[in-house]
Amino acid sequence: MPHLPIDSLVKRAGAGPTVTFVGHDASRTGAPVMLYSFLRWLQTEEIEGVQLVLLAGGPMLADYQAVVPTQVLSSRVLTGSEVIASVTSSLGHPLHMPQTLVGVGLRSVAASPIVVANTLASLGTAKLLADRASTTTMTARLVCHVHELDGVAQRILPASLANRSSLLDSVDRFIAASEAVAAMLVDRLCVDASKVTVIEEFIERPNPTPAAMAAARKRMSGGTNRPVILNVGAMSHRKGPERFVDLMSTLADHPSLPLGVWLGGERNSSVWAETEHDLANSNLADTVLLLPTQEDSASYIAAADLVVSTAIEDPFPLSVLEAAAAAKAVVAFESGGVIDMLSAVDHPELIVPIGDTLGMSAAVASLLENSQRRELIGSQLADWVGATHLVQHMAPVLWQTVTQ
Repeated sequence: MPHLPIDSLVKRAGAGPTVTFVGHDASRTGAPVMLYSFLRWLQTEEIEGVQLVLLAGGPMLADYQAVVPTQVLSSRVLTGSEVIASVTSSLGHPLHMPQTLVGVGLRSVAASPIVVANTLASLGTAKLLADRASTTTMTARLVCHVHELDGVAQRILPASLANRSSLLDSVDRFIAASEAVAAMLVDRLCVDASKVTVIEEFIERPNPTPAAMAAARKRMSGGTNRPVILNVGAMSHRKGPERFVDLMSTLADHPSLPLGVWLGGERNSSVWAETEHDLANSNLADTVLLLPTQEDSASYIAAADLVVSTAIEDPFPLSVLEAAAAAKAVVAFESGGVIDMLSAVDHPELIVPIGDTLGMSAAVASLLENSQRRELIGSQLADWVGATHLVQHMAPVLWQTVTQ
């Protein structure tokens, strides 16, 4: 069945939307942040006809609303029937709603010929919107931008293999955030390889002010000259805060007396409390600082001495791209796109097997002891990101893939 025709990718004001993006929320985390960068690029290029639908709000909601028409379904139009259907499907017992009821909560969303799920978590809703926009002779194009790896994918996709296959088969084009994501889609979720395009994560070039960097440095170091090892990520076990505690414990006797900073997460979360407990038990409460998510995380990254990623599963953390852009050396567990990044600049020795805290400690210690090498690696990473992974490099390819 052919897809709905698109007269123009640059829509005039007042015309119906060409593309509907569907996001899971407006949090300051990887996929929502990258989508915001992409939408800002569309605005800069004066590409109109785009709208955004979110399943939940968050701190970036106002940012989204400033660049594209945005609505939050969870607070306005998501109906009980859709919630029930989603929950029962995830439990492996789908409730088949009458067709007249399916998608009734989405009536306020203008139909468009292209619907893009920004994550697997939003794919179910994106499919409802695509189905609603389709006619008896033509179907809307459904695209899924996948930023997840196996652990998350297994939790958010339908538990029933038949329902999972049906949902994935409905997608016309998958965009994988890294080679690791593409491998998951093809090898383990049985997606046709011809439907998968790899477009690695990208960032806007960070531009923190000297004053903001100085303030971040003072907050992290307490005004001392001790080196700062920074880990940026949501406070979840997938990001490995317990491994970061272990890492800093192994470095407690290092001559440089490094300080550790974890940036990201919410103070009232259970994992935050667990991490505080681990720090106290390891006598690291005065050595490791936990900071919640900051709007100006780029200032903290630029003010650190080096950046680590203890994530045990991460498709392509934006924090390591931002660290590279800030000319910071990076040491990371062997997960996702960071493998490709460090391999691209010929530093595979900074990629450590997942869980090998002692190996990561040795790599970090060698960088602490050799500032010249640390700066050289940072410079190489900055050159690589600056030439390949900024929004102006990747956004045109992403837009072409979405709309082709």
